[in-house]
Amino acid sequence: MEIYKDEIDSMNLMLKKVSVKGVSDAMEKHKDKDSKGIKAHFRMDESGLLHLDRVEISYEYKVEEQVADTGKSNVVGEAFAKFGQTISQLFGRSKEEGEPAGGAETSEPAENATDTTNATKANETIPSVDEKVNNTVNGTNMRTEVRIKMVKEVLSTDVEITDIPEQTAEEILVSEAKLKELNIKESEKLARDKIKNNLESFIHETKMKLFEKEYEDAVSEEEREKIQKDLSAASEWLEYESDAAETSVFRDKLTDLRATTRDMFDRVKEHRERPEALKTLTEMLNISSLFLNGAKNVSKEDQIFTEVELKTLDDLVTTTQKWMDESIAEQKKLPLNQTPKLLVKHIAEKIGLLDREIKYLINKAKFTPPKRKETKSEDATSETPEESKESSSGDEAETTENAEASEEDLKKSTESEAESETPKPTKVNEDPHSEL
Repeated sequence: MEIYKDEIDSMNLMLKKVSVKGVSDAMEKHKDKDSKGIKAHFRMDESGLLHLDRVEISYEYKVEEQVADTGKSNVVGEAFAKFGQTISQLFGRSKEEGEPAGGAETSEPAENATDTTNATKANETIPSVDEKVNNTVNGTNMRTEVRIKMVKEVLSTDVEITDIPEQTAEEILVSEAKLKELNIKESEKLARDKIKNNLESFIHETKMKLFEKEYEDAVSEEEREKIQKDLSAASEWLEYESDAAETSVFRDKLTDLRATTRDMFDRVKEHRERPEALKTLTEMLNISSLFLNGAKNVSKEDQIFTEVELKTLDDLVTTTQKWMDESIAEQKKLPLNQTPKLLVKHIAEKIGLLDREIKYLINKAKFTPPKRKETKSEDATSETPEESKESSSGDEAETTENAEASEEDLKKSTESEAESETPKPTKVNEDPHSEL
């Protein structure tokens, strides 16, 4: 503080100079009223600067008003009036007699006030300090009330800034340009600090992970040494040579380290997510097998799936199960620090194929109408055994031909309905049910 003492002493501590005008005119205008002084109202803005809002002069005066007497006394007004009268008498007596306003002497005015209140209640025609009862006017009792009113008049002011003068339009534009430049520099600094923190966090976290079991198994000794070497070099550069580095340099360093460790992190991710993916594929195969067995056990009359659809699902289940068993066996032969052959994305593709085929068949079973069963019509007329023998021998060939024709028509109509309502699946190797 001693360094800036001379500068502080030389500073002008007067921030603003306010000149009030029209005071004498306002006092002359309201000279018959009781003045309550001049008040200046200030407000503070968000920057902590005071601004003059207004300056006003206040006056009080009494007004007598004629009010209809409703028969109810103004208890509140009377109480305040008598309380004020008692206080004035109390202090006036103390000043005259030179005795303190207390003790037994000060209790007499209170007793007198009580007697006056009782007298007022007994005879309401006795006027109080603020009220006077007049004669009856047009059959209505009127009383005069004395009310106190306030008059405020705003005064004109002149404000003169004495600390720092207001800026011109050109100076404001220059200040805005400086603020924009500062904002740009601040955003660049934040971006640099963020990428620097990301680089530092990546170095420390990767060094710690190299000593964890799953990361030790997923990386070879040669690869581990290279990763540790690159991490140490980046850490030393970050500690001793990064003070004047630009944001792009930190970003390039982080990109290089991520490229070096990408294979290690990918292998760990595959080993970590593969068991759950295989479990999901196994459950999907079980569901598909149960659905296929149930569809095959349906009677020929109630069957709604074609042989091609059932064979497609059967081949897909068989090939998927075989692929899974072979892939698991091959993956077990590989060490954990080599690129895996059984990838999670390949497992997800197999799950998607099974799921699509099952959904297709379920939708077909849901929307395909049931088959109509053929009913034999009985002849309404009865024939004698002799007539029946004669007619049967004559119409045997025609009946056989009609029966075969009706069976062929029913089969064709059923197949045409199934083909028109549900699309036929293609082979497994192709993209089945592409219309879905």
